[in-house]
Amino acid sequence: MQRFLLRLVFPVLMFCSPAFGDELEKDLSLDLRESRAIAAATRAKSYRGEQISAEVVKLKTQAEKIRAGLLLLQERYKTRVSANSSLNGQALDRQDATAGGLIKALEEYLALIDAIPPDNVVAPSVLDRLLSVLNALAPPKKSTILGSLPYKHLGYPAKEPATSPVVTPAYKGGDAM
Repeated sequence: MQRFLLRLVFPVLMFCSPAFGDELEKDLSLDLRESRAIAAATRAKSYRGEQISAEVVKLKTQAEKIRAGLLLLQERYKTRVSANSSLNGQALDRQDATAGGLIKALEEYLALIDAIPPDNVVAPSVLDRLLSVLNALAPPKKSTILGSLPYKHLGYPAKEPATSPVVTPAYKGGDAM
């Protein structure tokens, strides 16, 4: 029975595994958006003079998720570099620049979170810096213009231009009034 289930499940997993390849990036992006929302709420409460310790704890738990995602992402980039070693130099340079910039920004975010003291007292300037780093990592979605519709090609066939003149001149026997 177990062999039957294994034979049934194994091919399904083989075909589905490429679909789960970008889940790490999606989860990391979602965690960064949630962190941005929590940081914005924390900054608003801080400016109002309210207690922010609960939000700071939430930020630290989100940071632990992001730290785990960062480790997995660094490992994925290492395997990509070794797999793509046959590419030309410019493609590898671009990949290194993109990966390096993302990892550097994530490490800066984690350093800001780690700099928060255990008593969860955060200066407003630290929260502003944290929000600017989060906005650079996961920019907010732009809202669409009210009433605009997405462009959709209607697929009409191309119409040939008329080869004969639309108006026949009088000197060629057209309507001469």
